[in-house]
Amino acid sequence: MFTWNRIRQGLTLWRILSVAFVVSIMFSLWNLVWFNFSSLPRPFLLVWLILSLVGLIISIVFLREDQPRFLDWLFVLAGCLYLVLLLDVTWFSRAWTPIWTSEEVREHYFETSVNLQPLHTIIQYLSGYRNGYFGTVTTAANLIGNVILLMPVAFFGPLFVKKLRKWYLLLPSVILLTFTIEGVQMLFTCGAFDMDDVILNVFGAMMAFLVLYLLKIWTRIEQVGPKKDRPEESAGSDQTIQPAKPSPEEKKLYVSWKKSTARKTEEEKKEKGKK
Repeated sequence: MFTWNRIRQGLTLWRILSVAFVVSIMFSLWNLVWFNFSSLPRPFLLVWLILSLVGLIISIVFLREDQPRFLDWLFVLAGCLYLVLLLDVTWFSRAWTPIWTSEEVREHYFETSVNLQPLHTIIQYLSGYRNGYFGTVTTAANLIGNVILLMPVAFFGPLFVKKLRKWYLLLPSVILLTFTIEGVQMLFTCGAFDMDDVILNVFGAMMAFLVLYLLKIWTRIEQVGPKKDRPEESAGSDQTIQPAKPSPEEKKLYVSWKKSTARKTEEEKKEKGKK
């Protein structure tokens, strides 16, 4: 019989967020395949995926060890979708013009789209927002967007490669990934090569890694699954119980007891012989 208590027990936090996460994945895939039927921009889908992943991670913190294990395929699907969205946002949604096409293309690109001075772009957007030159959406997309862009890497990387659960191995991997993205954007002029993008990407990924490391999220995920029942011993089972092996001290006590017993029996025999 369905009662309110049963419904309340069934609608736990992790189930609700997991279903929402699956729905967001399916909807994002629908927008990627049939993007002409939707007005949602790709960056919005990426942010939605990240927020859904954050919700799922929060729900994992409250998971019990006896919950069914279904997260393996779910995280693989989410990782593939994140990779597609990341490449689409950074590369494939932009117009490609190889930088070696002409000297004019190179000069124009290096004059307008290359920044090698750290914090230059960040200060420019903040001062522009304060003075009214940049709107809230533009500033948030270029600053906060770059912070959260590689945050899922701090989750998927250590989840699939256990060596990356050490910060000194994850940090160079994130830096290499960021420079790869920026380098391809420079070679094909499909985005700006900005040192501040590297700083924001690495900062966001490492902050996410710190939070996930403190929550021990990867250990929690590995522990999720049905409990393994111990084999119960029945009275009528055919299995024979083998005695435990004695310890070295017990062996010494047994040998000394055997010697003393043999000595006593010899003394008793001698006394009987004298009589």
